[in-house]
Amino acid sequence: MKLHSKLLTALAITGMLGMAACVETETPPEATEVAEQTSSVALKIEQAERLLERGGDAKEAKRLLREALDDDTITDDERHGAIISLSSALEALDDTDGALAMLGRRSVPELALPRPGP
Repeated sequence: MKLHSKLLTALAITGMLGMAACVETETPPEATEVAEQTSSVALKIEQAERLLERGGDAKEAKRLLREALDDDTITDDERHGAIISLSSALEALDDTDGALAMLGRRSVPELALPRPGP
């Protein structure tokens, strides 16, 4: 009886694998290309943020963030995160004016610095 249940289990697994092989899982080339570009931007931002968190090379972080910001595929969320991180990199490089100017580039109203009123 044990052999019979092992045989049934093996057949069930083989059948499942065979069925899975029949399912089309191919991703359209356009989607793959966009995902690769997006992940490339996110990766650059992540690498730069890690450099800054660990007290690493702020110049390298600045370069990575500028590349990410220059990429046409960057999302709004990634852009805002990169701007904030670039401001931190500039501050680490003793460029306080540049860091403040970078923060002024943010375009999301709730993130913008308050402006003096009339």
